Amino acid sequence: MRIFLFDYTPRLEGLNITFVNNSYEFYELFLNQQYDVLIANFDFFNEVKEIITVYNGYIIFLSKICDELIYKKALEIADFCYSYDEVFKLKYRLEYLKRKIYNMQGSIFKHKELLYNCNLNRLYKKNQELDLTKAQQEVLELLIKNRNNYLNSEYIVNASPFIGSKNSIKVIISSLRKLGFDIISKQNLGYKLKE
Repeated sequence: MRIFLFDYTPRLEGLNITFVNNSYEFYELFLNQQYDVLIANFDFFNEVKEIITVYNGYIIFLSKICDELIYKKALEIADFCYSYDEVFKLKYRLEYLKRKIYNMQGSIFKHKELLYNCNLNRLYKKNQELDLTKAQQEVLELLIKNRNNYLNSEYIVNASPFIGSKNSIKVIISSLRKLGFDIISKQNLGYKLKE
């Protein structure tokens, strides 16, 4: 799951998050990548409001005080709003959203002898952990998340900062196939994980 944090300081540790603290970087980085969750300080309400027509992920606002007025305004464009005193709740909300995004009953995706733990970002084969590069992990998560659809190379490159070019996708797909994943490729459509 790809998370973008637009706040004054990087308050959330231990998560794979892209962090910015000014409007210029927000527009430049956010609009050039695809993120599942946008977490923003309520002070940046207007900036977030400007991008909602081109963004279809989840939006979470953080605020010093999340009283009734702020909460009501936040929910005009966002899905959730928490005060900074409630940041501990955010961890659980993100776990829930990750399961929802990956459309799974739990956080484990099973494919033949392979188990992928989406919370821990770890792959296991016959109870033995296999190492994945960041690029392999990103492509695998994209394929799991969109397993009913074909993903073209351009979409995959735009969705991951760890993939440099369309040519590298072929290498990554090949390495995932060698691990045991059935990945179908169709010309002009892209790649799809076969269940």
